[in-house]
Amino acid sequence: MTSQGGILRRWIRSHVPHCLGVLIAVAFVFRLVLAIDSPRPWGYVWDRYDPGIRLLYENGTLPESPDCWQCYHPPVFYYAGASFYWLGSQFPGDGSARSRAVRPLYFVGLLSLICSAVVLLYCYRFLRFYKFQGDYLILGFATAGIFPCLFISSWGIEADIVLTALMCGFAYEIAKYSISGEEAATREVVLAGILAGLAMATKYNGILAIVTALPLFALKHIPGRQLKRLARDASMFLAIALALGSWKYIDNYVKYDNPLFANGSAAAGFSLSKKYHWQLYDFSSFRLGELIHLMSDEGPDGRLQQLPTYRSVWTTLHALAWSDMSFFSREGRHGLAPNIYPRKSIPIWMPASVLGMALLPNALALIGSVVTFRRRSVRPLLLLTVLTFVVYIQWVVSQRAWALKSKYILFLLPAYLVYMLFGLRWVEERVPAVMGKALWAAMTLLLLATYLYMFQFSIG
Repeated sequence: MTSQGGILRRWIRSHVPHCLGVLIAVAFVFRLVLAIDSPRPWGYVWDRYDPGIRLLYENGTLPESPDCWQCYHPPVFYYAGASFYWLGSQFPGDGSARSRAVRPLYFVGLLSLICSAVVLLYCYRFLRFYKFQGDYLILGFATAGIFPCLFISSWGIEADIVLTALMCGFAYEIAKYSISGEEAATREVVLAGILAGLAMATKYNGILAIVTALPLFALKHIPGRQLKRLARDASMFLAIALALGSWKYIDNYVKYDNPLFANGSAAAGFSLSKKYHWQLYDFSSFRLGELIHLMSDEGPDGRLQQLPTYRSVWTTLHALAWSDMSFFSREGRHGLAPNIYPRKSIPIWMPASVLGMALLPNALALIGSVVTFRRRSVRPLLLLTVLTFVVYIQWVVSQRAWALKSKYILFLLPAYLVYMLFGLRWVEERVPAVMGKALWAAMTLLLLATYLYMFQFSIG
């Protein structure tokens, strides 16, 4: 039987609105500190997307795909970023050349903050959609509010956070559609089509929205032999999504004979005729000790991609979900400009404790995905998660460098939270009360450590 918890959990259940208010305020303040103390005006990014925005602003037209390192991406991010860039250009500061060049970038950073807030909103809506309340709701939202990959991405000029917001919205609408009645379904189809179209018009992996939606249409209508409804919903969804998102792919095909044209190392990942490099990646290990050593002052020097720990797939995905894996906190880790991010003063026990304790929610999420396998309402999350990993892994092994980044699959965060809480509830219902309390205590300690770690990261 589920434990009712201790005094703290009972108090939380009686003060949910107040707890949510505090968590929202803390999330905002922490992100404000992250922005103010960012060592670079474009924030914390792996790749520089801001040249594409600047070219659009200066020339009034989208740059051609080869014009800059990241200019090959579809246009939504560049159009949205250029609007903020224009706004920042109206405030030239002291009038110096540097001020005119830098100030607009800080305004573009607001786009990332807004998208981060949208992701948190959808995390909350997902938790409510699956009927998590009280202390479970607060635990899930507290995890989302400080989840390191999302937190660090909250201040960085790049398309991934925009895609994450759009894909989270799509996932929510398609999940509602999967259990909605006939009258309510049309609204979800339209909204899912809009968000899917915008997602594929932001980054190529936004196509996953269409790949996920079509099987869900079939699973909803084929068992009841509602073939006319299936054809109507699927065609409506596709028409909206393709009308909004197909332009860039058609243009790429006309100009480059490849709808997924890309520059640099990414070109191999998007090539329709792939050569895979499985031997470069290790799928059989989890190197927590090496990871902690890597992030310590005694760890090896050099680019992150050149170090063997980075090639351990599950180690790196875990590390880049729950930390920066030293990429932004130790000089020399970045690939394009080795000293672009100076060393941060972060005691090693902070990331070490977080990375170690974060294995618990990972295990709970895995348990949750198993025990909810047959639930119809969770089917959209399962399908999105499986398809994302299948596509992402084949994309990773088609490249030699810089393919492992948790931010590329950050839109799975709502699914992770939902599975984590289902797993926690399932375990708590089957263990003695004292073990249930220990689980909650461990999760609380993890959150406290993560909030402390991310604050130190912000000011370090």
